[in-house]
Amino acid sequence: MRADLSTAISGLAETVNVQRAQVSYDAQGRGTPVWVTVGALDGDWQPYGGTTKRSSTGIEIEYEARFITAYNADVQEDDRILHSNGSFEYVVHVKKYTGHITLYLSKCEGSE
Repeated sequence: MRADLSTAISGLAETVNVQRAQVSYDAQGRGTPVWVTVGALDGDWQPYGGTTKRSSTGIEIEYEARFITAYNADVQEDDRILHSNGSFEYVVHVKKYTGHITLYLSKCEGSE
């Protein structure tokens, strides 16, 4: 009998935070993006290189890593994955498979 992938993923060592940009306005009405943690994920982070087409625009994007996590994860393109050591990557593509999600991640030049 095949083990359920979501159960296997939940036992993996790495837990990361998912952050989403929200706009915060100052007294003059100027908007500034602020990263807000919207959840935590357990999964398998893997260095990986390649390109993928971004589903919303069809633009090819290079990515440097992938993160495999449970299917019910609330993750969107343009979120970022924050590791416990303070490093992060941006989610450039979300691919849903039966039983799990693969996030394709990239570090952007000039990022925080």
